[in-house]
Amino acid sequence: MARGVDKSEGWVTAQRNFVRPAKDRVYVKLRVSPGAKSTGVKGLYGEGALKLSIAAPPAEGKINAEVERYLARLFGVSRSTLKRWLGRRRLTGGVDVHLIPGRPSVKGEALRKWLPSHLQRNPDLTLAEHCEAFEDEAGVGVSEATMSRSIKRLPGEWPLKKSPE
Repeated sequence: MARGVDKSEGWVTAQRNFVRPAKDRVYVKLRVSPGAKSTGVKGLYGEGALKLSIAAPPAEGKINAEVERYLARLFGVSRSTLKRWLGRRRLTGGVDVHLIPGRPSVKGEALRKWLPSHLQRNPDLTLAEHCEAFEDEAGVGVSEATMSRSIKRLPGEWPLKKSPE
């Protein structure tokens, strides 16, 4: 075990060599193992890396694609965002993840707060009906695509009914 000290924050942590904390981020070293039954972190690979087993055959491109899919789900970002981060890391040696500049999303924040309780009360509504209910309660209209994305981002499984049938 290596010992990490951050004097500016006044704390001391014990960590493995494969995890390196830095300001606003953490670096993690992975050891990828293809051909597993399921994709996921399967423990430690010695003292220097996490073992990530991949359910893809050791064929050209398939392993990287599966690693990208898994990490994108793990970090809650799209695969294209993850690919952009990995490309930036290859070019510059690091990735600074930051928010997209611009004004904050008014609809998105209101929708994130409103949606979980609404779905629990009305799980059988269609996307159009959810949009209509949100507009009635919040006074702000959203598209069915926005509603669909917001529902998919919630933890758990929620039905995405597109028609009243």
